[in-house]
Amino acid sequence: MGKMKPLIFFLLILNFREVFSQIGAEAQGGQMSLWMAIGIDQELTKKWLSVTDIGFGRHSDPTNLSFIKRQGLNVATQDFIYKLNSHWSFAFSFGYWRRNAYADDSPFDSRAFPYEFRNEMRPFQRIYYYHSINNIKISHAFRTDYRFYYNQDFSGIWTTPFEFRARYMQTWKIPLDKNQKNWFITNDEILTAIDQYSGATASIKGANWSSYQITENRFSVYYRRSFPEHKIDIDLGVMHQYWRDKPGINNFNVSYNLMFDIIIRDPFGKKEEKKIEQ
Repeated sequence: MGKMKPLIFFLLILNFREVFSQIGAEAQGGQMSLWMAIGIDQELTKKWLSVTDIGFGRHSDPTNLSFIKRQGLNVATQDFIYKLNSHWSFAFSFGYWRRNAYADDSPFDSRAFPYEFRNEMRPFQRIYYYHSINNIKISHAFRTDYRFYYNQDFSGIWTTPFEFRARYMQTWKIPLDKNQKNWFITNDEILTAIDQYSGATASIKGANWSSYQITENRFSVYYRRSFPEHKIDIDLGVMHQYWRDKPGINNFNVSYNLMFDIIIRDPFGKKEEKKIEQ
């Protein structure tokens, strides 16, 4: 792979990627779930980064821990991230989510056509602020989601056709060795949302919108192994999720998410960086 660039260049690359920790897992259902993802991070210019993520999830029933029993999510997202300076970045993003839907009662069979799964189209934005305490990298991310829901063949809208969601996440990246190949990473995210009801559901609820609520908390810990010579990061972790199953209800569910992802950096190459004067 040739000689490694000076350490300062490697640190600059990590600093540009530091706020985009793990490929975020999603609430799926059941008591336990499995989330697997692959990401491609391509530096377009000194200021712009393209991040493409593809994810796949399975989950258990609400009554067991068989985390690969049922199909959960298929996700594809694209981010274009602009680095304003050493502390601030902005992301302009969009994505597609396909989430399977199941009955609320045992045996939790798939719902009937055309509600066997939900299609979601989502534009979203993020604002990042990041800093360090000694060798610990810390990032703060505020994100807004605009979620548009459709039935499985896009012939009609879902029972909640639109959701606005705001979320805040804090991430701590702690190196476990001097060459920064092994990391302990933890993050916590709080999500809030308000949902629009369809005509039929609005008639039943007696309102066009749900109340604005805290809908979820996601706390994750994971281990990262970086391979800078191959420009690959591998993550293994677990997430504790505390979440509402439906808008407007008061009770929360608890589930655990096993997570595995691979991040590939600059697979299509980039311009040679100029040497910094000593």
